[in-house]
This record gives sequence, C-alpha cells and structure tokens, in this order.
Amino acid sequence: MRSMMGFAVYGRQWTRSLTDTRPLIDVFAEKWGIAEGDPLLRQAFTHRSASSDVLPSYERLEYLGDAVVRLWTAAKLFAGTSEDGAAKDLNRREQVMVNRTSLAAAARRLGLTTLVIAGKSEIEDGRTSDDRIAEELFEAVAAVIYLRCGWDVLDTYLGSALGLQLADVLAGDGLPDAKSDLQMRTQARYRCLPEYRVVSGSGDGRSAHFDVELLIQGSVVSRGAGHGRRAAEMAAAVMALACEDGWPVPALEESDAAIR
Repeated sequence: MRSMMGFAVYGRQWTRSLTDTRPLIDVFAEKWGIAEGDPLLRQAFTHRSASSDVLPSYERLEYLGDAVVRLWTAAKLFAGTSEDGAAKDLNRREQVMVNRTSLAAAARRLGLTTLVIAGKSEIEDGRTSDDRIAEELFEAVAAVIYLRCGWDVLDTYLGSALGLQLADVLAGDGLPDAKSDLQMRTQARYRCLPEYRVVSGSGDGRSAHFDVELLIQGSVVSRGAGHGRRAAEMAAAVMALACEDGWPVPALEESDAAIR
C-alpha cells in the first residue's frame, strides 16, 4: 500500500485513507465514550468501496443498526402515545421517524458523512453524502454505540439526533398520515392531487429501496426514499409539507397576475 495526496492505494483502488479521517473519528469516539482507535467504530465509517480484509465495510453493522433504531423508535412511540391507540397509528408514526430521508438528514446534522472512508469515485462524484450512504452510516454508528456503550448511551445519542422529530410526531405535528394531509392541502389550493413518480425501485424486504419524486402541478417539490414504495411516498410527503413555502404558484393566481 502507498499513499498519495490524502488517498491510500490498494492495488488499483484509491480510497480516502484512515489518516484522513482518524482524528475526526477519534473526536467522535471520545464524545460518546468509545475508546480511541476502536476498530468497530472505524468499520462503521467504511463504505464497501473502500473495504478490505483488514478493514471490512459497515454492512453487518448497518443490519444491526437498522433493528436498533427501529426498536428505540418503537419503544418511544409505545411509551409516548395513548394506551388505546391503534397499532396502525404507531406504524404511521414510525414511517415518519424511520425512513431513508429522515435518517440521512440526521446523519448530515451529526457530520457523519464527512467521516466516511470510501473509494475515490464515490468521493469525487459526491456520492458519500447521498441519502443511501448517509442512512447506512447513521445505522452502522448506532449499532456501534449500542455494542460498545449500551442502551442508555444509545438512548442519549438517538435522542440528540431524532429527539425534536420525535417530539413533533408525539405531539401530532409529525404528520403520521402526511399523504392524507398533503392531499387535502393540494386539493384546497390547486384543486388537484399530488403525483408520486417512482425514480428507481428494486429488491424486496430489508434490501428493497425506492426513490420517488413528488410533483404538484407538474413541478417536483420533494423527493423521498425508503424500504418500499409506500414508505418512500410517505417520506416525500413529509418533506413536501416541510417546504410548503416553496410550492408552485397556483395556475389561477398566475393567470390573474398576467391580467393585472
């Protein structure tokens, strides 16, 4: 292995080396009570494009992290909602909390995407900050915090990342049925329904991944992603409601403006 311009070279594969990210990963480790140089934490930041026999990728950790994040969310929703509430309502709230769009946003707020160890092409193309990798990082790191620090520290970590969103969802402002709310708003303002357009979709079960665009009056106003088309559409609806000020001007108002 040789090093050049901040990248380590493994055969023909250039990657962002540990020397670039180790100091920042160690700062993150210290904040959450993980030992400096912990190999499991470094694995949590290693994308498959940079994995090796010495440093495997985060995929196994991501698998555990997905379960851990969902368990934490389910426990919070179960404890924070009415005892006579329907399971269907809990599922809707969970869809708002745990989806690719929301977890990717949380990963970026925490700065996790700046620590990823990835191949040169992923870095140059900017793919290390896309929603899929950001979500995977968030889940992998959550798994390490759970394994190394236990549930109480994990609770603090996830609370710092998702606590505000959880509070909104428990208060009823998190739009547990965002698609229905969006439909009512677009009917009132535009006299039409929002349109969901699948950009990509493949796989099934845990490996499924769908990306959708949400259009109002033919204009794309948001995107969403998730493990299934319904989850992706829900995520897109939540994002559309969060940026309502940026929706297109109703066609009737455009006509009136032209007349004036």
